[in-house]
Amino acid sequence: MLMLTPRQLATYEFIVGFIARHRHAPSYEEIRRHLGVRSLNAVAKLVTQLRRRGALAEALFNAK
Repeated sequence: MLMLTPRQLATYEFIVGFIARHRHAPSYEEIRRHLGVRSLNAVAKLVTQLRRRGALAEALFNAK
């Protein structure tokens, strides 16, 4: 299992759950609202950290 910070784990669990329910990844805005953070930059950093740790993969077709 990957070692994730509590914030990274919350982000990961939200993304995985969202994909399971909606069949597409959440937007940064949806992640921001769920986590209660103020900036999209904070979300971008969390997603980048999860990608670097191998928890998330880059989507080939990510436009909605």
